[in-house]
Amino acid sequence: MNPMQMFQMLAQKQINPQQILGMLNGNPLFTQAQNMINSGGNPKNIVMNIAKQKGITEQQLKEMAKQIGIKF
Repeated sequence: MNPMQMFQMLAQKQINPQQILGMLNGNPLFTQAQNMINSGGNPKNIVMNIAKQKGITEQQLKEMAKQIGIKF
């Protein structure tokens, strides 16, 4: 499942945030992001870096966030 599909399912309340966390559990990139946030990293920068690594542009990321009501 790609990030856009997860965001759409979340926006449509087909899944909840805990289910997404369950899906991402064990993903090395997600684990690294969690560790960076827990050690005081800037969440916005971390998300932007991961998106860049996955080929997601800043505009695409903002659109995804907008669809689920998050201002990015």
